[in-house]
Amino acid sequence: MRRWVIVTLGASDIQYSSEKQRLADYAEHCEMIYNYLQQGGNYQEIDAPLLKALVSYLVGRNLTPDRMLVYYTLQNSEQPGNTHGHPKDTYWAFRVIQYLAQETDFFGLRFPVEGVHVQGNPADYIEMLHLYKDVMTVESLRSMGVRDEDELYACFTAGAPTMTHYLLMGFSALNFPRRRECFTVQHNNVTNASVIRPLQVTDLLRHEDTFRLLKKLLESRQFNEASLLMSSISFTFLDDCRDEAKDWIKLLHERYLFCFGRALHILGRCQSVFVGENFLDRMKRELEMLERGMKKYQGLDEDTASSLELKVLMSEYLHKVLFFWDSEQWNEFTYVASSFFEWVIQVAFFDAIGYSLARQNTDEERKNWGQFLKRQYVSLPDWLKSVVDNRNEKGSDRIFCTNVLRQHDKWKNLANSDWFLQMEKFYSDIRNIRVHQLQGTQREDVIQLLGSDWPQKTKAVLSEYFAIEAGTSKFKKAIQDFIEFLNKKFVRQYGVSTITE
Repeated sequence: MRRWVIVTLGASDIQYSSEKQRLADYAEHCEMIYNYLQQGGNYQEIDAPLLKALVSYLVGRNLTPDRMLVYYTLQNSEQPGNTHGHPKDTYWAFRVIQYLAQETDFFGLRFPVEGVHVQGNPADYIEMLHLYKDVMTVESLRSMGVRDEDELYACFTAGAPTMTHYLLMGFSALNFPRRRECFTVQHNNVTNASVIRPLQVTDLLRHEDTFRLLKKLLESRQFNEASLLMSSISFTFLDDCRDEAKDWIKLLHERYLFCFGRALHILGRCQSVFVGENFLDRMKRELEMLERGMKKYQGLDEDTASSLELKVLMSEYLHKVLFFWDSEQWNEFTYVASSFFEWVIQVAFFDAIGYSLARQNTDEERKNWGQFLKRQYVSLPDWLKSVVDNRNEKGSDRIFCTNVLRQHDKWKNLANSDWFLQMEKFYSDIRNIRVHQLQGTQREDVIQLLGSDWPQKTKAVLSEYFAIEAGTSKFKKAIQDFIEFLNKKFVRQYGVSTITE
């Protein structure tokens, strides 16, 4: 059996024993202290008051540590010449603690200290999610050598609140190893002493932070993580609606994936908590309209291109693309925008050749349009026969359908428009290269080909050729409605709003 101490570090953990105050330029100063110690400097000139108090407290309870895990930050460390990252990074503080514990009698005993690099910005809600999902987990602790018979003693007092919050969430969800305790260490400025207090982990979890995290996850479309968070945290304000709230997150996820039938099915389970809320009826109407639009597109109804349902569906699709544009997720934008472009081509193509003819293509995925139309050659109009005659047998469906549009009176202006030509080049120069060569996409790549006003130009194209007024995102509004609903319940329970924007 071994006793493990797990800690985070903050900008007050390393001090000079004679000054007892925060160091300026913390990361750089800690590096200087580490080098000083390595060169034989006097360790008694250095202080680590919070950790020293914690170790002394454990020793006083006959819980002598066998080893310590320190979670440290080192941002932008991959940049050449950057040895101390952000001014408040704690990598060099960790190295100082490691030296004090392993090479000196600073703690009154010696024990090994290992470091765990916290990747990303420790103040970022989204970037720190991996601490809860992947780092403070049974699997991760086992990989570091923790065994079932061992004991864990944790203190996450120091460091960025978001980072420590996620680690606390993970620690609170552990059922491993056999004994676990968590402590808070508070420094008393009057007595100049540190006070150790055992605590239930949930005592330190700030409900406002957790709710803001849920809001961030929903807004960033991380629905699985949002469901996981809601399942793992004990919010009393959710006691009367937790199951339906989790179902609503699943509903949003299915709508995001364009699985509107599944979303409607889930909606049927949300008829008690949300009754009387305006957004319940609005969600039902929108899902039914989107489902009808999808069926028209899949069934190739005669009025597909001009139907209100398809216009609503294409608007929903566009706003999904624009989400990745606005959030500057350029890899995702490349794929989703390319798929949207393919859809625009198909909708126009079906209208150009006629829906009754298009329905006769029995190919499971409705592909190979050149070969299909060749089999229908006798009944084709002359303008379409010329496209079939000149087709490239090895060319893609997208190129063939585009050539059809360029010979059609109604759709040739769209296919020859600047927007369409830019999307063609984007598809061939960016999308195909990224897919086949597994390369990433940068903002400058996109802007160079599409221009910074691509969203406005795309909305204008949809308006001109499909009579679609995209407006604002109804899906984004649906997420906001749900967050506002939860926030009202939160205010009633805790007396404080979590929505500050």
